[in-house]
Amino acid sequence: LKVEVPASPAGTNKLVLRWPSVSNKIYAVAGATNLQSSWSNAKSNIAATPPQNTETVTVNNASSFWRVKVK
Repeated sequence: LKVEVPASPAGTNKLVLRWPSVSNKIYAVAGATNLQSSWSNAKSNIAATPPQNTETVTVNNASSFWRVKVK
C-alpha cells in the first residue's frame, strides 16, 4: 500500500494518511518509533471508502513510522 502524508500546518500534531482502498476491506493504522520496535495501533476497524481512504492520526514525538494493514 502507498501511504501519502501531506504537509501538516505548523504547530499541529496531526497527520493525514491516504491510501488506495478496496471495497469490503477493513484497515488498521499503526505507528512505531523504528521499524524493529513493536507497533502501536492508532486506529483500527477502518471501513474501506474506495477509491481512497483518508484517516487523521495524532502524532507524538515517538512515532516516526506509520503502516496501514488490511484485515
